[in-house]
Amino acid sequence: MMDYPRRRHSLQELLAPPNLEALLVTKPVNVRYLTGFTGEGLLLLGPEPVLCTDRRYEVDAHEQAVGCRVICTDRSHLSSLVEATAASSYTRLGFEPDALTWTQHEFLTKGLPGAELVSAPQLVEGLRARKDAAEVALIERACGIADRALAHLIAALAPGRTEKELSWEFTAAILAAGAEDVSFPLIIASGPQAALPHATVTGRPLQVGDMVVMDVGVKVEGYCSDITRTVPVGAPTDEFVTRYQAVRAAQQAGIAALAVGCPAAEVDHAARQVLEEAGLGEAFAHSLGHGVGLEIHEGPSVSRLSPARLEPGNVVTIEPGVYFPGWGGIRLEELLVLEKSGPRQLTAAPLWEP
Repeated sequence: MMDYPRRRHSLQELLAPPNLEALLVTKPVNVRYLTGFTGEGLLLLGPEPVLCTDRRYEVDAHEQAVGCRVICTDRSHLSSLVEATAASSYTRLGFEPDALTWTQHEFLTKGLPGAELVSAPQLVEGLRARKDAAEVALIERACGIADRALAHLIAALAPGRTEKELSWEFTAAILAAGAEDVSFPLIIASGPQAALPHATVTGRPLQVGDMVVMDVGVKVEGYCSDITRTVPVGAPTDEFVTRYQAVRAAQQAGIAALAVGCPAAEVDHAARQVLEEAGLGEAFAHSLGHGVGLEIHEGPSVSRLSPARLEPGNVVTIEPGVYFPGWGGIRLEELLVLEKSGPRQLTAAPLWEP
């Protein structure tokens, strides 16, 4: 069970230092995190949390957003939010700057002339970065479903099968196993397509000599998983084996660096250094990893530029990769939760071994 009242209380404590009376929560995933409500709506988080929605979601709102006052009208959600805010006589309100458009901000400014609107970035996201046991359990369930479907997919790789066929097969398997959906558009990239870190699935048939990058994820009760495997079709070249082993060593170095209190940038450096020493540093074109939860990409970022220090409850990917246009690419990804004693791996699909 998710403890939504505890989450709201934790957020209200964060409003005290900037002297905010309430927070206007307009990012849908943050509304869900704080209330459990899965429909469309906005949240006014003050001493009394108020959820503003419309009649399409009236039943859902009353059933899901326990502990919140629900305003359900035929007006726009923002109009209802303005009315609720004005009625509460708030004078200093925080808002989510990355989830509020200029037009919406102007509407609030005109509708609440007596209130000061204060940018309050990343408050909810900071809480979301530290998963509790219930959240980790859902992510772990999502990982298990993805692991089994991916293991089947790896065994089914054969010349002539297309990327789209494999994508459909994976999706059918995870839905049959109880997942609600994939957690992002699947990446099944074969041959030269594997050189594209975010390749789009095509109708290309697999060929002997291809490498196949399979980056897949599953969603369970809103929570995501993420895993990547790279597998050759037929006997691999020596060049593939050498590069694959370097990527695997980089991943192991990154995982070994995960520790409570460690700067995320140092974890990225630990893995990147292995590839640089192997002469592959320029081919590693993205960050080492990212947080995973209600969104497939959330905090903390595990990159060279990340300001974050790792904390217990962080769920992060470690996914080094190398990419060579015209040749292909190799990426390996695991999902881990950082506990006080160190990282615990949540993904377990089989790895190709040279």
